[in-house]
Amino acid sequence: MEKLYALAVTFALIFTACPTDDGNGNNNNNNGGGENSDVIGTWGDALGEVTLEIGSSNWSFVLGLNNLNGTWTRQGSILTLTRINGAAFGTATLAQGQLQLNASFQNTEGSEITYTWTLTKGASFQREAKLTIQNQSSFALMYTRWNSEMFTTLWPSSSESLNVAEGSGYLYITFMTTGNEYRTQELITVSKGENKTFTLLNSTLVVALNDTTNTPKTVQDANAGRDNSDVFGTWEEWEVEGTTGVYLQISGTDFGGTWGFRCVNNNILLGEQQLNGSWTRQGDVLTLVEGGGLTTCGIATLAQGKLILSGTFLDSQGNGTTSVWNLTKKPK
Repeated sequence: MEKLYALAVTFALIFTACPTDDGNGNNNNNNGGGENSDVIGTWGDALGEVTLEIGSSNWSFVLGLNNLNGTWTRQGSILTLTRINGAAFGTATLAQGQLQLNASFQNTEGSEITYTWTLTKGASFQREAKLTIQNQSSFALMYTRWNSEMFTTLWPSSSESLNVAEGSGYLYITFMTTGNEYRTQELITVSKGENKTFTLLNSTLVVALNDTTNTPKTVQDANAGRDNSDVFGTWEEWEVEGTTGVYLQISGTDFGGTWGFRCVNNNILLGEQQLNGSWTRQGDVLTLVEGGGLTTCGIATLAQGKLILSGTFLDSQGNGTTSVWNLTKKPK
């Protein structure tokens, strides 16, 4: 009997000494212990656009204006990320010191984003600031650069925001109409965590890059010197005089302005509200852009006193009309 008791005690000691499945690779080991130290921390992509903060049991994700959070579980090298509302967010796979984050979510604009980011641990390289450039001048900017950050073409009344590294630098701009290159007289400084907005106005002081004297001038003065009186006015082409045809109204400043296109059919004006926008000029070619957008809808070329208009315009029912018109300037 004593032998049987001793044998039972031995088996009990053996089972007590066996480790539980609570190490790296269990189904839910979110206890914040050393076994998860390889994933707990701040992760970001090389462009500084994404930040994934992993805590002992929670996570938070930032991409631009998108701020999401939730909880996570782990199975081996794979983390499953779940939103606070219980919806799936994605997975993060640890491999060779990096996290491959595969996420799917609806952004602040209502669009579905499904993407995979390669994240590196540590925030020292992160771009933790935002710079917005607003072009409130009358001129289109073909190239816009702050430090190493390139912005898209900025038309009048348009803007763009980029995540940037903190620092100071001039804003370098290239005007579309002339190709002339300038920089702002003002040094623009962006601090860590700041959401900085710089607005370019006609009165903003700029310096030409080829000016050895660094003499500042306003954006308006930097673009002075072109006379657009040859295109200002009303241009028209009539199939039946006064009843059927089109006309184009050109107005603006030395380097650009606004246009309005009207199609008249038996004295009925079609689509007047939709057919307008802004224009820029390069030599004898005017580029017509739809109002408030970046879509080029027409090209008008000045040749031998005529304005040859080629483009696609919408009527009041939203139907596109693509054609070439030879427009003659209407006498004042």
